[in-house]
Amino acid sequence: MKALKVCTFALFSGLLSQPAAMAWDSTIDTTISKVTSTYDGGFYIETPANLCTSTDDGRARKVASISTQTKINGKSASELGVSSLLSLSLTAVAANKPVRVYVNNGGWACVLGAIKIHK
Repeated sequence: MKALKVCTFALFSGLLSQPAAMAWDSTIDTTISKVTSTYDGGFYIETPANLCTSTDDGRARKVASISTQTKINGKSASELGVSSLLSLSLTAVAANKPVRVYVNNGGWACVLGAIKIHK
């Protein structure tokens, strides 16, 4: 269970960054109700809370997505970063743990940048 305590990070282009070091449009404490993997190696999460304030589809404000084509602050998400965020998302769902989600406003949905699992 110690691995759950050390899970606040985002990986972009092979760099390890604390979420607080980046500017996020929203930081929301919520739970993850659904995780869906996509054909491009990415995934998206659905939550009961609105995650961001601006999306092309207003209904998608409860959805955050990321793939290796996602750019945050000019950097592409790495495969390891996307895989790590997917692992944390699935762990939070399986353990029924609340999370803090760091997102930016996006196109179709919010852009997922980091996840922290709460105790």
